[in-house]
Amino acid sequence: MVFRAGYGLHYNFAPLAPGQGIYFNPPLFNLQLFFPNQQNIITIDNPWPGELQAPVPPSAFTYDRNLRTGYTQQWSTTVETDFGHGLVVEVGYIGSKGTKLLNARDINQADAGPRRPNLRPNPFFLNIEQIESAASSTYHSLQTRLQCRLRGGLTGLFSYTWSKSIDNASAFFASGGDANYPQDSNNMAAERALSSFDLRHRFAGSFVYDLPIGEGHRLGGSAGGVGGALLSGWQMNSVMVFQTGQPFTVALPGEFDNSNTGIANLGFGAGDRLNVVGNPVLANPDPQAWFNTSAFALPAFGTFGDAGRNIITSPSLRNVNLSLLKDTSLGESATLQFRAELFNVMNTPNFGLPNIFFGTPGFGRTLSARDGREIQFGLKLLF
Repeated sequence: MVFRAGYGLHYNFAPLAPGQGIYFNPPLFNLQLFFPNQQNIITIDNPWPGELQAPVPPSAFTYDRNLRTGYTQQWSTTVETDFGHGLVVEVGYIGSKGTKLLNARDINQADAGPRRPNLRPNPFFLNIEQIESAASSTYHSLQTRLQCRLRGGLTGLFSYTWSKSIDNASAFFASGGDANYPQDSNNMAAERALSSFDLRHRFAGSFVYDLPIGEGHRLGGSAGGVGGALLSGWQMNSVMVFQTGQPFTVALPGEFDNSNTGIANLGFGAGDRLNVVGNPVLANPDPQAWFNTSAFALPAFGTFGDAGRNIITSPSLRNVNLSLLKDTSLGESATLQFRAELFNVMNTPNFGLPNIFFGTPGFGRTLSARDGREIQFGLKLLF
């Protein structure tokens, strides 16, 4: 039995360079608004017609003067036991805490309200995106591992993780299911929720099995000649993954500024969320209705929605790949290998992220999926 423990302090390598901040400012970057009419339209030949341009204040991009380098503290304790005959089991607790991680918010966001015009703190600018080091994260997990080393021709590695990750910004830019941008830039505490990449349960396994048939094995060991050659040299391999879905955020379309606080260049645009008026989780979700769409309602104009970030989970993933190999010796220096490979051998439907935007066609429906079963055969010459 072996007991291990560790602690580490790791500083983050910033994904942004100062020059990128300059890029999002005039004159390198200009936000322009055009209103076509029946007499004048926007065309490819003239995509920016001056007579259709509406005067809008510029947007800006800046860095917090107190920006700091983000860091992560990581710790772990594991117990490993060898049961003999090549069988090893490991159980451990692994955790981490991220501090001063990068995030962005609009420091010129207007207060929510129905008034028109709803002026921003600095009315000479639209959104002023500020990069800060105010994000944080926590991660806790139970991780288990079973390893089998050449036991009766079988070599395998199987692991299971039960974990939970929480943060207030899972990435700098928007992901498929979350804007990673605050609804209310003056209330970052309301963004703390499950991470966009949180996977509560995950099982992954792989094995290589030399089939016990043919010469020298308990099955077909007496066969000789051509029969023995056909029976010998078979191997089965598999890689499998089973995991629960990732959280996502139900939101209004990016151009819908229901809170009347302005539209940001980052995130989904306006980034407004909805009011929750029921239980959004369905007992038996399916692609036609992955969550309860009637559980969400449009907030009153000029108010923020009370729906939290990442409160629903996307479809799970279940995938098993299998291959069957046959090695035939062509002499002392060459081997011919036949391969039959099956991807998603169970033909399990693994659906994609549902439509998360309220009021759009297909809201709540899943309209995409990963590949179904695929089979391929091949010959490989090893020399």
